[in-house]
Amino acid sequence: MTTRTATTALLGLALALAATAAGAQTRKVDETRPVDATASVAISNLAGTLEIAGWDRDEVRLEGVLDAKVDKLEIEGDRQALSIEVKYKRNLKGSAGATRLTLHVPRRCALDAEGVSCDVAADGLQGSVTVSTVSGELTLRGEPASASLATVSGGVDAEVATARLGIDTVSGDVRARGRLGDLEVATVSGDVRVETGALRDFEFNAVSGQLLLTADPADDSSWKIDTHSGAAVLRLPAKIDATFDISTFSGDIEDGYGHKAERTSKHAPGRELRFTEGKGGARIEISAFSGDVKIVKR
Repeated sequence: MTTRTATTALLGLALALAATAAGAQTRKVDETRPVDATASVAISNLAGTLEIAGWDRDEVRLEGVLDAKVDKLEIEGDRQALSIEVKYKRNLKGSAGATRLTLHVPRRCALDAEGVSCDVAADGLQGSVTVSTVSGELTLRGEPASASLATVSGGVDAEVATARLGIDTVSGDVRARGRLGDLEVATVSGDVRVETGALRDFEFNAVSGQLLLTADPADDSSWKIDTHSGAAVLRLPAKIDATFDISTFSGDIEDGYGHKAERTSKHAPGRELRFTEGKGGARIEISAFSGDVKIVKR
C-alpha cells in the first residue's frame, strides 16, 4: 500500500469514527400530539436550544435531537393541556448542550417554556407567552396577546406587537421594540433599550442598569421609572402632552425642553424638576439615586 493510499484510508476511517461518535451523543425525536387551537402547552428543557413556532394546525409537534445525557422525554396531558418535559439523568456532570429541539404549536395556544442554560426563540404566536431561563438567551417575535420573559444572565431580544410585555433580568441586557401597549421591565445590572411608538403604561426598575427609551407617551399614559445608579435617557417627541416629575439624590437632570432642575436643599445634592408640556395628559415620573436623567427632544 502506498503512503498516499494509506493516508486516504486513515482519513476515511477517522471521518467514519467521528460520525459514529456524533451519532452516539444524540438521538432523534419526532413526536406529535393532537390539541385544541387554544390549548395550554408547557415545555421544560435544561440545556441546548429550543425553537418554538406557531402554525395553523391543531396539533403539537416536537422534533430534533436529544443529548445522550437525556434520560427520557415525558409527554403528558390531553387536548386542553399538554406538558412536555426533557428529563436528564441524575448526577448530571458536564455540558448537556447537544439537545436541539423545534416545537410547533397552534398559534393561539397559551405557551409556557422553561429552561436553565437553554436558548429559547419563539415566533408566530398569538396567545399568551411565558418564557423563563437562567443563562440562556431569549428571543421573541410575532404578535402574542401578552408576553412575560425572565432570565438571570441571558439577554432578551423582543420585537413584537403586543398589548402587554413584561421582562425581568438580573444581569442580562434587554432590547424591546415594535408596537408595545404596556411595558414593564425590571433588572439589576442589565442595560435596557426600548424602541416603540405610542406607549401607554411603562414601569422600569433598575439598580445599576442603564435605560435608553425611545417612545411616544399616549394621552393617558402613566410612566414610572426608578433607578439607583443607572442612567435614564428618554428620547421623546418635540411636541408632547405630558406632566413630568423628576427627582434625584445626587444625579444630574438634563431637560431637552429647556427647563432647569433645582436643588432640593442647600445642604443636600438632591435635584428635582417638575413641569408640564402641552395639555399635560400623560404623567411621567422619574426617580434616581445617583443615576443621571436626560430628556432628549427628538
